[in-house]
Amino acid sequence: MIDHPPASVTVPVPHVVHDDEGTLIRFACAGALGDASFGVRINRPIEPSPDALGAACAAFFLWPAMSVGARLVVDSPVPGALLDTLDVLQEIFTTWYPEKFSSAGRVVAPSSHFAGTRAASQAVFFSGGVDSTFSLLRHRQALAGLIFVIGFDIAAGNKPLADAVTASMREAAAKFRLPLVEITTDLRDFSDRHVHWGSHYCGAAMAGMAHLLAGEFDRILIPGTMTWSDLDPFGTHPFTDELWSSPAMRLHHGACD
Repeated sequence: MIDHPPASVTVPVPHVVHDDEGTLIRFACAGALGDASFGVRINRPIEPSPDALGAACAAFFLWPAMSVGARLVVDSPVPGALLDTLDVLQEIFTTWYPEKFSSAGRVVAPSSHFAGTRAASQAVFFSGGVDSTFSLLRHRQALAGLIFVIGFDIAAGNKPLADAVTASMREAAAKFRLPLVEITTDLRDFSDRHVHWGSHYCGAAMAGMAHLLAGEFDRILIPGTMTWSDLDPFGTHPFTDELWSSPAMRLHHGACD
């Protein structure tokens, strides 16, 4: 009997480009998911460290790889602390969604150990909805920025709506006297082919974006979607969001009250 190597999804080192509009990071994969790519554009010059890029790759590609029973091979270094907690995340999601993630796939990546300096400021993902507005108001005094992503709830290709909502987010940020980090991505063109956005992927997507901003912030809040009285399995959850953290970026579930 011949032993066949497990199917793999391989993620090369992302390509980072700086231009007049900020920073564009291109992610790609090959293997069991086919050849695929997507971009993340951030409206400011950033220099993500190699392990921040590796952490983002793990967050963006783990659930799609697991959905086809493949191991995930990341060429960029991934913080050792995050590699350890990925096993727990996989155990939770295979328990919550056995019909989608029947088994945990191994994550293969160089392990890195944090030796840099951490930023010392906190931000929150903000879309103007009830959950993120509550988190903004609840944690206002501790916040140093808001993060708004076009391509999560609003398609990047819907420019009229994206422009209108972005203008509203800028107005809100100015009212609260907080800088607004604007991110545009076509990530869902990739993820929606493999996993469900709400049930499986939204928390991982926010975690990936957060790691890219580790040079700007050291702690990012993910707004609570549900209250303590009605918690159910979901892509973002107080049990799982913090498990996406690394020594340079701490993720916290914002508020469930």
